[in-house]
This record gives sequence, structure tokens and C-alpha cells, in this order.
Amino acid sequence: MNDTGNPFADEPTWEPWDEPDGDTGTSESGEEYPQVDIAAAVAQYTLGLNPEQTDAVRTLTGPLIVIAGPGSGKTRVLTHRIALLVASNTAAPWQILAVTFTNKAAEEMRERVAHLLPEVDPRRMWVSTFHAFCAKFLRIECEAAGLPSAYTILDTSDVRTLLREIHGALNMPTEPGELRASAGIISRIKNGMPVKPDATMSKVLDAYQSRLARLGALDFDDLLLRTKELLEANPDVRGRWQNRFTSILVDEYQDTNPVQYAIVGMLAAKHRNICVVGDADQAIYGFRAATPEALTNFQNDWGADTKVVKLGENYRSTPEILAVCQSIIDGNPSGLRPELRTGNEHGDPVRVIVHADDRNEARFVADEIKQDLRRGTTAVLMRTNAQTRSFEEALIVDGTPYAVVGALRFYERAEIKDAISYLRLAVNPTDMLALTRAVGAPRRGIGPKTLEALEIEADGNNLIETLRILVTENRTGRGRAGWEDLLALLDRLNEAIDTLGPVAALNVILDAGLREYVRRHSGENAEDRVENLDELLNAAAEFTRSIGENAIDENDQPYTPRRLTELFLERIALTASSEEAENGPAGCVQLLTAHASKGKEFDTVHVVGVEENLFPHGRRGEVADENEERRLLFVACSRARKHLTLHRARQRFVHGNVISNDESRFLADLPAEVQHIDRSRTWPGNVVFGSRAPRPGTRGEQWGRPGRYGGRGATTNRNTASPSTRTGGTQTRDPSSTQSSSPPINDDPRLDAARTGVGERVRHTRFGIGTVTALTGKSGEEIVTICFGDGQERQFKLSLAPLQTEE
Repeated sequence: MNDTGNPFADEPTWEPWDEPDGDTGTSESGEEYPQVDIAAAVAQYTLGLNPEQTDAVRTLTGPLIVIAGPGSGKTRVLTHRIALLVASNTAAPWQILAVTFTNKAAEEMRERVAHLLPEVDPRRMWVSTFHAFCAKFLRIECEAAGLPSAYTILDTSDVRTLLREIHGALNMPTEPGELRASAGIISRIKNGMPVKPDATMSKVLDAYQSRLARLGALDFDDLLLRTKELLEANPDVRGRWQNRFTSILVDEYQDTNPVQYAIVGMLAAKHRNICVVGDADQAIYGFRAATPEALTNFQNDWGADTKVVKLGENYRSTPEILAVCQSIIDGNPSGLRPELRTGNEHGDPVRVIVHADDRNEARFVADEIKQDLRRGTTAVLMRTNAQTRSFEEALIVDGTPYAVVGALRFYERAEIKDAISYLRLAVNPTDMLALTRAVGAPRRGIGPKTLEALEIEADGNNLIETLRILVTENRTGRGRAGWEDLLALLDRLNEAIDTLGPVAALNVILDAGLREYVRRHSGENAEDRVENLDELLNAAAEFTRSIGENAIDENDQPYTPRRLTELFLERIALTASSEEAENGPAGCVQLLTAHASKGKEFDTVHVVGVEENLFPHGRRGEVADENEERRLLFVACSRARKHLTLHRARQRFVHGNVISNDESRFLADLPAEVQHIDRSRTWPGNVVFGSRAPRPGTRGEQWGRPGRYGGRGATTNRNTASPSTRTGGTQTRDPSSTQSSSPPINDDPRLDAARTGVGERVRHTRFGIGTVTALTGKSGEEIVTICFGDGQERQFKLSLAPLQTEE
């Protein structure tokens, strides 16, 4: 920081553009800069945009709300607006703050802006996620925030470890479910949700915050909360950052929670040049305290001069898919909904397929995917993670490569966390969690009692220096050799961090025994886990290259190797703590929840389990927020570009029991052109119900309006088959009726109740051989209980389970 105390004082000033005189423009501060041809800049950065997009890009000052329907090109609007802000001298690159919610969206925005403004160094621009912005803000303002400059950002597993210790100390249950519940309550409190903790939970929260302070650490929610608190409490800091950013842009504004909402409001209060982009119909994160009201109340918050632009033209989906999306979301009230339209070609009809049970649902989807690999990217979207199992099994049988999106991520793997723990400890020597993990990989004969004694001795201060004193004074007992080995490694590690940076530091860690330890203790997965460590090295090298050799920090000083290491750890923490779902490998079928599908798109989408109690999610017909569940289905369906199928099963195996669910209430709102196919009653044929009359009060009768979803060369009568409709009107291609090696859906063996008794040996196609221990239920609805060779008892509906007598 410079002598003025302002971290931005050394940056060149750049006042907003005003009417230029002669060959140069003169800013309010008296500085001159080359005259800008505003008309040429506007023409350049609105070229190819539709009228609504152009209107949003050209509106550079004042409050602006852009309502962006799915697939309407909102990222293009944001990036072109940033480019025009700079090209018109309305704002300097470093005076623009653009925030969004996912790392992928932020990276895409940075890349597009860099392409549009090749003369501008993108590293000087503030384009990031909310959490990354707050992490950087708190590093700069660490002194005012009362934080160490190298504070640690804890990920989800670190939080669980802390809570396990706290629960144990308070004689509370330490089961994973109990820890998740406590973590959830703490998160909701920090995110501004109306939660009143009881006396026990208050003790947990107090102990948790005390431990964070001793560790010199923040959790993911603290990044937001501490930023908000500092801006509210310190007028100097608030004024400094208000002056810093003269133009603020917020993507996915409907996803802001009360804390993020307050941060944006304070930063934009002085200049009032704020542009928010979002869609209240895509607000699906109520569990994070985000509500559609953040978007719908924007006009009230910012006054009568607020401009509203609606982006309704969809560039992603076929007219058939868009009609389904509109019919679903029309069931929710909205005052800001754009009228969705598209110029895309017509495609296949959207289908709703009914299956006998969830096993048949999974097999049908897997068989259809296997038989038609020409459909490009394919996703199976579901309401809950628990639904993935049956689809994984079906895809494995068919030999179809797949990826469970949002499963264990790279930085959550044990060997990666082991390596990172050493870096964390070297950078922040008060991080007891990092020390505890480091001493066990590889094992050094240091037990929990010795670690506890060290923590007490350090009392929140430097653990490494405290340890050095204890070793010198011979107060470490039998663990002395292990402690000496660790201290020697940390000395080499700190030297590498200070002189070379994160890549060299990681090499020190791996060469000191971690690579060999992982190889010896990982069984048949040893080489894969060692390769993960090598990939961590690659990640550090790529990060260093992305920063660049001549990069400077916020104080115009070159990055030191230690600072690069700190930033690398910050990048890891923000990636690991994010709930953003990563994409699977290219060419794989993607299995993911509807929540995780936000921001993604696929050529073919199967939305499965569209049933009451599942989608909408609830229990015995009670749904916590029907409007949000409807928005979630809208989001899921709008991910599809060319092909969309919704599936439901008449029966489903849940928590060891067979249950029956009615079709989702949302299916009644679909337009008449949707094909309804019942595969649950007959084989091999289908029962095609054809056109269903729309429910009274819906907009199902309006799909024939010309121009709304007409597409290129469309007729005004949507009941007339388009020449480009590949399925020939109401005929539905049945993959299983074509020549295929896949067996019929219901060809698995079944046991007859009259010939099944307790003690009988049976074989299940998946679980193997077992013994019948019970048979209950009325005729035709019998439930059989079987104990298999693994000692586990499982229940099945006898008429559906793939069972046969073991000879």
C-alpha cells in the first residue's frame, strides 16, 4: 500500500467521457485523452445484436435491469456492454466490476472481453465470481478487516472436521448427518436467512467462530459476510471502493442472497451505474436464501429512472422445446417475464414417456442413448443425486461412457488435500487443520494427544515456531524424530515458496515422500492417485502461466513467488468450495441434477422422475415451494437444444420400499403437441395418447399463434406438421422396436408368489444369490425380503424384481 493509505492511489485516473473539444477530450479532472468516435464504437459493439440486445448494450449509465430468458445471449450482452464502456471512455477497465456466480461463467466472460478488447490487459479487470471478488477485497483490506493477509479459506470437508471436534467437545452426535445439519444452520445464518438457533446450536456457532479465529481462517460464507460487515462499518473503506468502481454489472442477479444484495447496493450507491442481468423464472436457489424478489424489486430499489430491457429471443432450442418451457413457467406469476420466441428450425416433438418402474425408466433411457449416438451431447437430468444409481448401472450394462457431474471433484480427493495441507501450513502457520493433515501423510508417529498439546502451547500463534521451540527444548517425547523431519521439510518448503513459487513448492512436497506414500497405500488405484498429484503440478504451472511473468498486484508491485503461492491456494479453495458442477469428459453422457444443470446446454436432454413427491420434490404431496419447483423444471427443460423427453415411472424403489407416485402436476400444463407414450402396460407396442387437451386456464391453446415459435419457414397452424419435423407428425420412433441387441424392457425373470416361500434360495440379476426371509402384502402386491451373501437384507416388489429360483 502506498503512503496515502489508498491501495488505488497509484492507478491512473480516468474520468467518465464527456463531450470532447477539438481533437482531444478533456475530463473533469483536466486531463486530456484522444477523442473517441462514439458512433463508431457503438456500431462496432452492437454489430449482429438483435434490437433488445442492442438497447441493453447502448445503455451505459444509470440503473439498468436486463431480463434474460434462457438461451437469449445474456453473456454476449454483458461482454459487449463492458467493451463499449471502455471503448467510449465511459469507464476505465479497472473501474468496472463484473460479478457472476460460477467460475465457468466468469472465465467465459473474461475470455470474451479480452477478445473484444485485445489492447486491454484482462488481468487489470475485475471480472470474477462474488466469492473471488470478496476474497480479493479482504486480502487488500485485511488490516481493516482484522484478518491475517494470508488467511486460509476452508472448504466443506474442513468445516466438517471442525464441527466434528466441536460436537464431540459438547457431547453432541458426530454422525455425518448431524454435522451437515449444523453446517447448514451456520451457513443460513451467515447468508442472512431468518434462522433462530437454539441454546445448543448457539454454543456450536460460538465455538466454531472461535476456532476459525484461532486458525486464521474463513469459511466460504465468511468471504461474503466479512465483506458486507466491513463495508457497512467503515466509511473510509466503503468510500474508497465506491470511488473505485464507476460501473457495476451483476450476472444472474436473481441468485443473489441478502448478503450479496447488500454488497452490490453499497458499492453502486455513489455512481448508480449498475446493470443487473437475470431471470426471475430461473431463481432455483431458495436453499441459499436467494429469491426472485431480488430481481423483481430492482426498480423499487433504484428508482423511477431504472430502465428495463427484456431479452426474449431464444437462440438455443427448437420451437417445440421452447413451447414446453413456456407452458411450464406460465403457471407461475410474473411481472417481468419476457415473451419467449425463436427463429430456430422445427425439430422432433417433445415426449412424455411413462414406465412401469424406475428400473425400466433407466434401461429405456440407456438403450435409446446407445442406439442413437448421433445426437451430440446428451444429459440425463434428475431432481436428486440419489437417482443416478439406476442410470449408472444401465449405462454400464450397455457399455456407454458416462460421467456423474457434481460428484467428487479434483480438489476434494484425499491425495490432493494432503499435498495442499503442506502449502497451507507454510503460508498460514496458525492453520492447525493443515498441520493435523500434514503429519499423517506420510505418517510420522505423531498422535492426537501430541497435536493437542502443541495447539494448546501455541495458543493461536505460529505453530511452526512453537514446534521449533518444543523440539529444541526436547519436549516432544517419542515423536521427536517425526517433528524434526516435518520441520526440515517445512524449511525447504518455505525456501521454495519464497524464491520460486507454487510449482517448486509442490515438487518439494512430493519428492519428500508424499508421492511414494500415496503409491504404497492406494492399492489398485495407486497409479491413478499418483497421476492426480502430477495433475496438481500441472494446475500450479498453468496458474503461474495465467498470471504472467510481468503481472503486478493491486499496489502496482510485481507478484512475489510467495504471493503467487497464496493466490494459487485461494484459487483452489474457491474452486473446491464452490457448488458449481464440473463437466464430465467430452463424449460422455452427463448425469446431473436439475440444479447442477444451470448454465449448461445439451443437444439431447432426458428429464427423469417427473412425478409427484419427486419433481416437484416433497413428501406425501406436501411441497415446500411449488413455484420454485416449477422454475427448476423450467430450467431443466430449457437446457435442451434439439431433443427433449420427460420420463416418469408408475412405481419407484425408495429407501428399501416400493412406492407409487402420480404424474407430476406440471405435466398437465404441457401443450397439446407433446406426445404421451405409455410403456408401462403393454409390450412390445406403445400406447400413444396423441394430443391431450390443455388444462383449463393454461395457455396450451395458444401455440398456433404465428411468429411466436414459428421458426424459419413455419406455418401459422402449429397442428400442421412441419416439413422439418423428422418424426412424421404423431408417429414416435420406438428404439426397442428396431433391430437391436438390447432385450425387451420387461424380459427379466420374475418369481411367482405361489412358488416362493421363506427359506428359498433365489438369484437376483444384480445382487446375486440370497435367501428369502419374508413375504408380505396382498396378492399381486407382494413384497419379498431377501438376505444376500453380503449380509444385507433387501426388499423388492415380487412382480417387478429380476429374481429366479436358484437350482
